[in-house]
Amino acid sequence: GAWLWALAPSVWYDELNYQVAAPALYAREGAIVDRGEEFRFVWAHNANMLFTLGIVVGGLKSAKLIHFSLGLLAALAVLAFGRKVAGARVGWLAAVLFLALPIVSWEMGVAYVDLGVTFFFAAALVAAVQAVERGGYRWATLTGVVCGLAVGTKLNAGLLVAPLGAVLVGALLVRWGWCRALIGGACLAGGALAAVVPWLARDWAWTGNPVFPYLNHIFASPRWGLDAGLQNLHLFGHRRGALAGLLLPWDVLANARAFGEGLGPGAAGALVWLGLPWGALARRTPQAGIALAAWSVILPAGALILAMAQYLRYLLPLFVLLAVVAALNLELVWRWASARRRSVAAAVAVALGLLYVGGSRLAHTAMLWPIPERFPFGVAFGLEREEDFLSRAVREYTALRHLDSLVEEDAKAVGVGCHARLYTHARLHEAAWGRHELTDAMRAGARGAALAQALAQRGFVAMIVNREVVRASGWQAVQVLDGAFMEDFAVLAFADRGMEVYRLSSMPSGGQAAAGNLLANPGFEALREDGPVTAWQAYGQPLVEAEGRARGGQRAVLARRSDGFTQAIAIGGGGVYTLGHWTRADTEGQAARLQINWLDGAGEMVGVSIDVVPATSEWRWSTLTATAPAGAVTANVYVSVHEDSQVWFDDLCLVEGTQTTGCGGGR
Repeated sequence: GAWLWALAPSVWYDELNYQVAAPALYAREGAIVDRGEEFRFVWAHNANMLFTLGIVVGGLKSAKLIHFSLGLLAALAVLAFGRKVAGARVGWLAAVLFLALPIVSWEMGVAYVDLGVTFFFAAALVAAVQAVERGGYRWATLTGVVCGLAVGTKLNAGLLVAPLGAVLVGALLVRWGWCRALIGGACLAGGALAAVVPWLARDWAWTGNPVFPYLNHIFASPRWGLDAGLQNLHLFGHRRGALAGLLLPWDVLANARAFGEGLGPGAAGALVWLGLPWGALARRTPQAGIALAAWSVILPAGALILAMAQYLRYLLPLFVLLAVVAALNLELVWRWASARRRSVAAAVAVALGLLYVGGSRLAHTAMLWPIPERFPFGVAFGLEREEDFLSRAVREYTALRHLDSLVEEDAKAVGVGCHARLYTHARLHEAAWGRHELTDAMRAGARGAALAQALAQRGFVAMIVNREVVRASGWQAVQVLDGAFMEDFAVLAFADRGMEVYRLSSMPSGGQAAAGNLLANPGFEALREDGPVTAWQAYGQPLVEAEGRARGGQRAVLARRSDGFTQAIAIGGGGVYTLGHWTRADTEGQAARLQINWLDGAGEMVGVSIDVVPATSEWRWSTLTATAPAGAVTANVYVSVHEDSQVWFDDLCLVEGTQTTGCGGGR
């Protein structure tokens, strides 16, 4: 499953906005450039530089394959660490437990950087063991360098490597005395600083804050706004307070969805439980010291990370230690059981192992995916074009392609709720949050003509809006979505699936003139002898009612799952059309559809535009704006409901453009 996703194009939020978007920009520019419109580009460090190299050599897919490889390298580092501290069997078992984690296999299919941090952390553990065993300063320096690479990849890795460094210095003190411990600690710190300081210096030069955006109350970067960025971290986790850490093993097992987007039940497997030091504490063995040393890193590092955010991906490097401790526990159980009845113990071990790994695969499948079939078999094996896959997996993709056809490369565009800048050559500035030239202009209070002038002076030529995100996030009040501004200074060029693309102008366009209704008999008033109503084609047995049911005129129609109407209208391919209708329901919980099937000259369907809207006890006006596919010549308009609903319809409207005021509706 991870391999299939590694072969597919990037579709996840972090990939689309910075983890791959920044390397793709650097590859296109041929340089590491500062882009103020996306503050997270500042975070593109070590692993992202590997992505950049891969994109230069092999295209966008290389980024995902590199992260997949970092996952395999992390598993090999787990194996090496386990072998070093407790033998080959513990090493191999720890590697299997690590790879069996659904969160790990999910990460191996995406181009994030968490497995890069995990690999560097696991490599640091191997180097730290060598430093303690040999007492040499080179291994301590190497441990510091790899820790610095981890912190340079992701700043919050500092919360992981600080406890590791403290445990390493303590182990050197116990084994080799204070002199070697002191020098080893200095080598450790020097190696870490040598690896991370160049990135800190660059970030300071770019933003005024070397650890941007953290500690901004100290460094006060002018590029950080109070409303920007990390305000969503409090949304993750299941509970707060002193019990949060103690109950984390249960919460991660039973409520994994609360610890990150896309996670499903069992995302962390049972490793938090298996990795508790119960085996080490039960028996006095050499493994007990290893388990307790591991937990002397896990506890403080885990507490620091959870204090910042209850986000499972941030804890991923600690699963290296948990996997080794879990393998130690299982090794002790195996020794105890095999000493009594070896054949029975072996059979039980194999059965439980297969059950656990199989359960982890089921948990991986149960996670949230952007496509209904869970795994991209079609695109991975060349059975589906990447364009088609992206069009259904990334809501913004088709709109972004249209945006690119309107604007030149690096042209500035306003974005509202559009989170897929990887697939556009425009410079998207998010209007709803962040701190950049667009939000600075809006903070100045400009509206209407003043806002249009401000945008034009800064070079903004287009706007893309994701209406679904706008509704869900409550961003309707953003100045660029003001009705008067959009009426005069934004001309709709594309609309589909809740995505809209506009051309911006500094001069009033005069608005789009109200168009006439393209539908015949939109209120179902005219009847005919051979069917229910004139101009409409009935399917099933829809009810035409004239006894006080209508919103206007004398008649309305009742549609059900298998009963409704259609009407075919000649249209022009590539044009923007708006469908509207009035609906009402006699009972609660009903839903109507706004649906247009687009047909080509041969009568073959070339696209569908559909939206589901609630039907209330009062008449309610709803609209759907969509762009007809290039090859479409006919729009087949439906009067239909969602699932088993029963809904009354009246006064439908289909116009070219967005103005429906001329046929019974609102704008």
